[in-house]
Order: sequence, then structure tokens, then C-alpha cells
Amino acid sequence: MNPPRQSLKVVAGVLTNSSGEVLINERTQPARFAGQWEFPGGKIEPGETLHGALARELREELAIEILESNPLISITHDYAHGRVQLNVRTVSRYRGIPT
Repeated sequence: MNPPRQSLKVVAGVLTNSSGEVLINERTQPARFAGQWEFPGGKIEPGETLHGALARELREELAIEILESNPLISITHDYAHGRVQLNVRTVSRYRGIPT
């Protein structure tokens, strides 16, 4: 009998600046999928809304406060290690400078 596969819900944000540039990051070692590109975000904790999880992740990762985010796309993908539900949101307003 096979062990149950991991199921993970994550949220990512697409941030643009006033010049229309998009913030994206290359994953580094030793992260899984190192060398690939990603939008900022992370796991959704139990009880969090998508906006709330994204706000927490971007505060932790980029030191910004998001004021408004909207759904862009939600997709589910099966990897060898488990299923990932990716919820992508546009971040239309935020306070601070991403660092």
C-alpha cells in the first residue's frame, strides 16, 4: 500500500511597480527546484485567507505591507512528492519598498 501523498496549498503574489516591472526571484540552493524562477509567497497556514497568507508571506519575505490583492489564477499540479494547489494573486497596492 502506498503512503498518502502530501497535499500543499500555497499562495504567490505578482507585484509590479509604477514602471510596469514585475518582481520575480530565482530559487537558490539548497531549495527544491533551485535555479527556477518564482513569485514571492508561500504556504497557507490553517485558518488563513489567501489575502492574509499572502500578506504574512510578503511581510516576512519582502518587508512590505500589501493593501490590496486580487485573484489571478488557481492551478493544481501533481509533483512526485505530492499535489500543490497554487493560488496566484495580483498585488495592486502595497506600502514599502520590497527588499
